[in-house]
Amino acid sequence: MLKNFISGFFALTMLAAIVPVQPVSANGSAAPIVIDNVLDLCQNLLNHGDWLDDSGTCDAFTSTQTAATIVRLIYIRDDIILKNLNLTFLRPNSPFIIRDGGRLTIDGGHYTSPNCVVWIQYDNNSTPGYYVPTTTIQINSGVFEATVETMYSAEAPSPVCVSSRYPLTAAETASVINNYLPTGRRFVDVAPRLRTLQNSNAVSNEIPSDDGFAHTDKVEENRETIKYLKTTMVAVVGDEGQGGEEPVSEEPETPEPAKTEEPTVIIPKAPNTAIAR
Repeated sequence: MLKNFISGFFALTMLAAIVPVQPVSANGSAAPIVIDNVLDLCQNLLNHGDWLDDSGTCDAFTSTQTAATIVRLIYIRDDIILKNLNLTFLRPNSPFIIRDGGRLTIDGGHYTSPNCVVWIQYDNNSTPGYYVPTTTIQINSGVFEATVETMYSAEAPSPVCVSSRYPLTAAETASVINNYLPTGRRFVDVAPRLRTLQNSNAVSNEIPSDDGFAHTDKVEENRETIKYLKTTMVAVVGDEGQGGEEPVSEEPETPEPAKTEEPTVIIPKAPNTAIAR
């Protein structure tokens, strides 16, 4: 009996030793997982039985890789922060799907999709309306671009799309888009014609919305009526992101020391001692 107890206790001890422990934040919940390379992103998905590509492995990715082309949807099941990644999605529907209480924060980077990189699903069937958690992500900063090539997506060439149960007016759409971001953050138009963030204002002033269609899944014919921003590229910035590039501080020039002229040395001529003949 004692032998069986010791064996069981030893097995439990070994199991506890090999099971990874999530770091715990101050509020008692697991700390967010910061992902700043493609290999870590792939391994996080693999831990939950999902894949980043069709191979079902992470062999194609490295820990120094920050850019990748994605052919599958990304299911978020942990509290994850994507930091400064460059991801290009090939499927036209929402690239990020929140599952099992997962949370996603985007903190910098460039994210490209045929359309609707930021898919805002808003339920206006109640008062007040609310953002549907399965598509809600927090965006602190980043650039989002739509590269429209398919037949139906050409009607909504935008990286930011709003889907609601009932139609939204232009004013309601602007409110939904503006309130989607954290306090102090906003969308600005950075399509190539602007070149810079300088003089870009809030989305409601600079980027009008329109009605169109966007894909809801990989079948091209399955589309949904949406509101979308009439631009192909936006950035999420705050007050510190306005005004273009930060001025480069130049080092003050150190004046060269004044040159001291060397005194001119005059060598007297030797006396003429030649004897006249």
